[in-house]
Amino acid sequence: ATSGAQSPAAAPAKDQEKSGIDVTGLWSGQSWAECVTFTFDPSRCGAVNDITFTLSQKDASVSGFYKCGYGNMDCRNQNETGKVAQGTMGQSLLQMRVMMPDGSDCLFNGQPRGDAIQGGYTCLQGGGMVERGMWRARRSY
Repeated sequence: ATSGAQSPAAAPAKDQEKSGIDVTGLWSGQSWAECVTFTFDPSRCGAVNDITFTLSQKDASVSGFYKCGYGNMDCRNQNETGKVAQGTMGQSLLQMRVMMPDGSDCLFNGQPRGDAIQGGYTCLQGGGMVERGMWRARRSY
């Protein structure tokens, strides 16, 4: 009965089936830095930042941009922007490597459920971990 409505979407729907989930859109939320003894910067213990991902997905490949804003603390090393250099949407797990302006990179992993996603992140610099924590976001479009 709705075959007319399905026709234009037939091609994109096939692409989305490969990874099962499409994360294209604007995702806004927060990140929380863990308080771990081997953290490079102990002053970031409990840091909350407002974060945004603008993502585009083609098949299983995900690209896009990252933004960070003040929550209860400035963004780590003033990294207010980033680029999703490598992103993959598997059957249920989104994995992204975000390259930061200071040369560090953060690995964000999360499980999307509809228009919500949550997971963990680890930031690396100079071969070592400098921060890790949790993040969650909601898709606004």
